[in-house]
Amino acid sequence: MGLYYNFFQPVMRLTGKTIVADPDTGKTRITRHYDEARTPLDRLCATDALSPIQQEALLAQRDALNPRQLRDVIYSLLDRLFAFPCAVPDGPSQDVYLTLFNPPDLMKGDDCPSVTFSNERTIAAR
Repeated sequence: MGLYYNFFQPVMRLTGKTIVADPDTGKTRITRHYDEARTPLDRLCATDALSPIQQEALLAQRDALNPRQLRDVIYSLLDRLFAFPCAVPDGPSQDVYLTLFNPPDLMKGDDCPSVTFSNERTIAAR
């Protein structure tokens, strides 16, 4: 995801805010001002933080990538992640503390490795 967002996703950075008061209603609102949309790589290359060799290496890495293919890989991996049980968006939330320290009965079986749960570490042994 880092390659996709740093090389191909443009971002508009906030440059300033102005508070505007409406004299008729007495309400105020905030007007935000943004600069032009650029990718994080383009912003980094515009500074003097990188040497020309580092810039060329990053630009070559970006040119070697296919953004559409990279995006498809990201979405397929996210689909696999959401296919796990209880990984449904907008599904019921779980208390992580209870999940970690009260292992489900699925962990207890002949097919599963023996696992020790403690506050300090988790050890899997076969």
